[in-house]
Amino acid sequence: MSKTQPKEELLRAMGADEAQTSADDSPAVSATLHSTSQFGNSAPLNWQAMCRDVLACQDVIVLSAFYTKKMLRQLAIGRTVRILLNGLSEQKLRTQVDDLAELEQELREGGRQAEVRLAFSPGVFHPKIFLFGTENNSWTAWIGSANATSAALGDQTKNEEVMLRLNPAPHFIVEYAKSAWESARPIRDCKAPVNSLSALFQTGVLYYEPYNTNLPFAVNPFLRLLRLLERDEKERLVAFRHPLVDEPNGIGAFNIGRVYKNERTRNADDEIENRRVAVRPYAVETCYGLWVSSPYIGTVDSSLDRASRERDAFYQELRDWLKEGGRTIVVREFVDYLSAVRETMDTHDVNWQLALERGKAANPFGNSAPIERRIDVVIASLSDDARRQKLCRAYVKAAVPSFNDDAEAASEFERTFFESLEVQSFDVRRKSSAAKRFFNAGIAEQSTAEEIRINLEEKLVDEGWYRGRFLLQ
Repeated sequence: MSKTQPKEELLRAMGADEAQTSADDSPAVSATLHSTSQFGNSAPLNWQAMCRDVLACQDVIVLSAFYTKKMLRQLAIGRTVRILLNGLSEQKLRTQVDDLAELEQELREGGRQAEVRLAFSPGVFHPKIFLFGTENNSWTAWIGSANATSAALGDQTKNEEVMLRLNPAPHFIVEYAKSAWESARPIRDCKAPVNSLSALFQTGVLYYEPYNTNLPFAVNPFLRLLRLLERDEKERLVAFRHPLVDEPNGIGAFNIGRVYKNERTRNADDEIENRRVAVRPYAVETCYGLWVSSPYIGTVDSSLDRASRERDAFYQELRDWLKEGGRTIVVREFVDYLSAVRETMDTHDVNWQLALERGKAANPFGNSAPIERRIDVVIASLSDDARRQKLCRAYVKAAVPSFNDDAEAASEFERTFFESLEVQSFDVRRKSSAAKRFFNAGIAEQSTAEEIRINLEEKLVDEGWYRGRFLLQ
């Protein structure tokens, strides 16, 4: 395909030949195909290719389904900037509005007449049109598959994208963009009022503990033997003590992490891998997880991010230590642990040999194979970035379901939500920050779940209650 195609062929390909030919005074259109594809003879699609138009323009109009703030900043060079994006829904919309309102203010502080609007289609607002206007009211258009994202237009993009550069932009394209802009909603008008329970729930997010993401650092080679011992023999083993096992009493599992902590120089209370993140003080507990209202989301996220980074650093240090000589130390300590268990059994007259014979079980003493295998698993798991990141995540964040099609699920969510507040309402000595926010905003304390529900619904009828009483504390 050549870089410049005849005007009629381009318009026919876009299905818009009638719209263009109706304007007799329209100038000829120069069109260039830009692509990241390796299959066609076309100009490269990258930021440098668009940069000349961006820097030369006075006015910018961006229509895009998806975006990154970084790319929007780069596109917003003109004197006037109009950015029209696909509007999301529910909690995602609230986050999107806050994010884009901040961007809009930032662009305005830079001296530009900038405005961001959102379009709400029955499906997805999906155009990708970039218009750059000059002082003589001439527009250059870029149209194609690329969104206003770094992945689509950035230097390192690997996306398969195709864009047409049309200069001057056909009249009907400019008119479409302006019409879509006029039909869209300014960012300040996109937040739905919080005047119902469902609207209130959507202002928050859910946090829940991930399922089965723990990495086993402990090995107990005596589980089979302990099952074979007589009851009185097992009771005598409660006297066993060892600093490198999980359980405080009895024959507990040998823990690699405890060996590492003994070897490194750290404060006694710096046990990062066991550190708990405080989410519950900011949350109302429900059957779907911990519901955190918008004023606390940033606090919780910051706490989770900090804990995740610290835990990740700990795991990487542990992995490197095992690779660089820690394995020898762990195996040595494991052998000492086996000897200590045997000595305890012999001292307390535990006939472990008879138990092994009776159960036809292997002798666990003197066998370091279990800890060698576990070390290999730990190193492999902590060397996998994706697996390690999951291990570092204390909670998973999720949007609150809309429950539009599931009345039973909605009822269960609300029931547990108000039951949690009921418990807090009678806790005279100690209340969570989340509960205090409701009660400080006028929700009656020492009330039943149903009374709290009715009271909250009455408050929400006044749209100013949420912003004026609930948020401003």
